[in-house]
Amino acid sequence: MHPAAKQTEPPVSYIPAPDRIQFILHCSCINSFVAKALMKFRARILVADDHAGRRERVHTLLDSHFDVVATVNDGQAAVDATARLKSDLVLLDILMPKMDGIRAAQELKRQGQGARVVFLSVQQDQEFVAAAFESGATAYVFKSRINSDLVWAIDRALAGEVFVSPGAER
Repeated sequence: MHPAAKQTEPPVSYIPAPDRIQFILHCSCINSFVAKALMKFRARILVADDHAGRRERVHTLLDSHFDVVATVNDGQAAVDATARLKSDLVLLDILMPKMDGIRAAQELKRQGQGARVVFLSVQQDQEFVAAAFESGATAYVFKSRINSDLVWAIDRALAGEVFVSPGAER
């Protein structure tokens, strides 16, 4: 490589996961459309749900949009895997064994994990939605609206915006 052509900045893929999204969003040399496309392409998602069939369904839905780095069946496994895999976003069910999704989100927040949190739940009661946001969530999707809302909610969450499936209020 010619010395004048020497690369001064590391490629985006070498930037640690929590900082990568912020770097892409704030980079002044690319427009927001490209930033969102890069963010979506590079986002590392961890899925936590205690139902194997639902984990598989969500993985299949998200796989063409994001990098699904792991699927786990409880909140404690989600916390452990998020730290190990440096996920950009954690998709949590609320009611899971060992550690529920609310406690898992609180623990991720306590540990200072940079991952965004999105809840995917059958619970449509306002109390659950409020508890999810109090625990640090950026989005809340009803399981009945997986196909219509999930990818959009994740995009919004990665952009730092709030999303709640229609029919509930934050």
